[in-house]
Amino acid sequence: MSLLWISFDCRLFLFLLPMLWCYAFFDVLVQLRRLGEDQVEDEPVLMSIAPYQRWIGAGLLIVGVYYLLDRIGKFWIEKYFPEWLSQYQEIKYMLPTVAIAFILILLGIKLLFGTTGRSQDRQGRKS
Repeated sequence: MSLLWISFDCRLFLFLLPMLWCYAFFDVLVQLRRLGEDQVEDEPVLMSIAPYQRWIGAGLLIVGVYYLLDRIGKFWIEKYFPEWLSQYQEIKYMLPTVAIAFILILLGIKLLFGTTGRSQDRQGRKS
């Protein structure tokens, strides 16, 4: 039963597999072309996300808590507060939209008011 549940929930992420395969395939082709030109640099991929480690961890924690509360919360609400079930389902329906909208707003604010690498370089050259 648990294997069926895992396979059912994992299908949400199956659309990423073809994208990952294509990325890996074409990245190898680019690296092979660079190998012939002696321009290959070994850069770890995970080091590029190291500055965002806390944000990624917080996001994973929030998603985990959401799924846990979704599974357990619905059971408890059905059992002890059946009159709240319709409100719970409305909130559950709206929550992903609110989360995506919030993330987009935060990214927009960061892009609008954040400093770019070029402006930081210019400030470093002036001093």
